[in-house]
Amino acid sequence: MTSKNTIQEEALLLRDEFQRSGFQMPEQTHRAGLRFQEGIQFREIGRREEALERIAEAVLYSPSNTEYLLTLGQLEFEMGHLSEAALCFEKLTIINPMNPSYWLTLGYIDYQREEYQRALIPFAEAVRLDAGSPEGTFYYAESLRKTGHFEESLHYYQRLLPVGTRLPQAVYGYALSLLTLGRLEEGWEAFEFRKVSQIGSWQQHLLSDWNGVPDNTKTVLAYSEEGLSADVLFASCLPDLIESTGRCLVECEQSLHSLFARSFPKASFVPLSAEPILELPDSPAWNRIRQLAPEGEIEQVALGSLPRFFRKRLSDFPQRKSYLLADGNLTRKWRQILSQKESKGNAGILWQGSWSAETEQQRSIPLDALKTILDCGARHSLRWTSLQQGSRQADLTRIRSDWQLEIGHYPDVLRHQNVEELAGLLSALDLVVSPPGCIANLAAALGTPVWLVLPYPCDWRWTIGESEIAWFPGTRAFRQEMNQPWTDVVREIETVIEEFSAKYCAPHKN
Repeated sequence: MTSKNTIQEEALLLRDEFQRSGFQMPEQTHRAGLRFQEGIQFREIGRREEALERIAEAVLYSPSNTEYLLTLGQLEFEMGHLSEAALCFEKLTIINPMNPSYWLTLGYIDYQREEYQRALIPFAEAVRLDAGSPEGTFYYAESLRKTGHFEESLHYYQRLLPVGTRLPQAVYGYALSLLTLGRLEEGWEAFEFRKVSQIGSWQQHLLSDWNGVPDNTKTVLAYSEEGLSADVLFASCLPDLIESTGRCLVECEQSLHSLFARSFPKASFVPLSAEPILELPDSPAWNRIRQLAPEGEIEQVALGSLPRFFRKRLSDFPQRKSYLLADGNLTRKWRQILSQKESKGNAGILWQGSWSAETEQQRSIPLDALKTILDCGARHSLRWTSLQQGSRQADLTRIRSDWQLEIGHYPDVLRHQNVEELAGLLSALDLVVSPPGCIANLAAALGTPVWLVLPYPCDWRWTIGESEIAWFPGTRAFRQEMNQPWTDVVREIETVIEEFSAKYCAPHKN
């Protein structure tokens, strides 16, 4: 005869086995259901903290209930608890590995955390389980591109081209992969989809689009789209546009007007319009344009669309040292300021860019790498000037006090509106070391030697030409390799600093 104690022990073992197998005792199932319903009610009236507590308790009582886990994961995501949300969806993929939506959501959480390499696995599984999912295909292609798998990303972007008008972001991503791989003509055509993919600050006016055909009877308005950094880059195409039209108007930030007017004297410049320009008598912007172009039809083109007409092949990029011209008086002033301390050269350095969101992520030189570069320059008698703006200016205290390094800094010059003064400073420098951004673009466009420190993967602009920077032939690229630390990049920079210092001479003009 079985004893009472033995029966109780067997019952406990059976309960444990049921729980490990995903089953619950009736009282636990009942309690889990009550807690879940309470959580749903709290969620509906906006009391999310209490909802989270109740639904989490339901999951504790019933850990393999996919409805409870799914709701908990969704609520964690809504509240910005991405790590906790990811844990819920990881459990869901274990319980039901054949559900593509679980994998897709898990990948999307990693994507939101900018953990693109990690997101590749769940997105790949989501696409394998549901190859027809536009959302899964899009995010997998984006993650492949963001992790440097450009050729592979094209395959998945191409699946989405038939629905490109409904998913312009996919065509835009396709364009970036094409441009990165140097397939320029195809890439620029697809790049036009940025106009409808909510990338940048588009202000497309109610004017006819210029078709790229040279015509000296036409007036063409080239308008800004992404801010100072992009405007400086794409301004390299303005000489081509000026030669192709009868009259060229450029709509850009006021801070660029004097620099651009000096550099492109055959063009006229108008300030950015807060609203699309309408051909109406009472429109101030239109009246200003009509003062400059009193007769005939005016057509428009975005500055970022100019390469579509003038840079179809790598050979179309002009081999010129510079295309922007700083104010000579300001350049001389800054050369005098910088020459007050003896050195073998004056080098500007920036360790995080940019003024504008040119890149998909903020790129920066790690502080340990920065220290090595600064130390090396100091040993070889380079005088460093900080070009850093924003919150990272606080690093200057560490550089000066903790690292005991001398570094100049002129914060008033780095203000967003002070482009002319900044151009004077950059023109007076012998070298600029910088990650991608407005400072690097402006220095290179002015003809100052730039050492561009590029992470992997880097923005598509810096892969055109790869061994050199096609936009700026005088710029030298220091490229991080895939999945490699910065050690090799820093070692290469140390070598060229030594070479730079050894042969340096500064035949500055007064």
